Amino acid sequence: MFTESGHNSQEYGGGNNGVCGVGWKQFDRPSGGWCMKVIQGQKTQLDAEATCRSEGATLSSLQNEQEILWITSAALNLFTERNGTLWIGAKRTAGCMTSLLTSTCNGITSFEWTDGSATGTAGFLWNRRQPDNDKRVQQCAALLAMDIPQSNHPWPWIRNRLDDFGCEDIGRDLLTSRGFVCGKRSLK
Repeated sequence: MFTESGHNSQEYGGGNNGVCGVGWKQFDRPSGGWCMKVIQGQKTQLDAEATCRSEGATLSSLQNEQEILWITSAALNLFTERNGTLWIGAKRTAGCMTSLLTSTCNGITSFEWTDGSATGTAGFLWNRRQPDNDKRVQQCAALLAMDIPQSNHPWPWIRNRLDDFGCEDIGRDLLTSRGFVCGKRSLK
């Protein structure tokens, strides 16, 4: 677990690191420094984005698995429940808007990062058989945080992996939306 100072019951970042500000954690990406903060709260994707914007940020992309592990660890430090999902900055591509999971619309091509800071596709680590675009309305993506490696309720879900969701969906059970990840460019 990451146990950095500077968090309270509503948000978790990386303390006061100077280049991101109090409560934010800095990551070095190929595109430059990127700051992230996990915020607790059950919101739709649109409301989560609005909250990030009020902090001078946006819903964050995921550069790689290192960032994913920090985010889910930070989330579990905030959540009173031991599982839940977090909204991230990814949207379904125009060409895959109404498509199910196919060879053309797959885990690499179905979604794109919305914040312009992540490069490549290493952050698109999907759960099994995802992104499936169930009922063709799952245009947003969320990251699953849980304190066990895998849950089989109601089917196999693996922690630290993505699932596609309807942007207005707050989920249920294991997949309940419990927070979101804001991101912004670092000051240096």
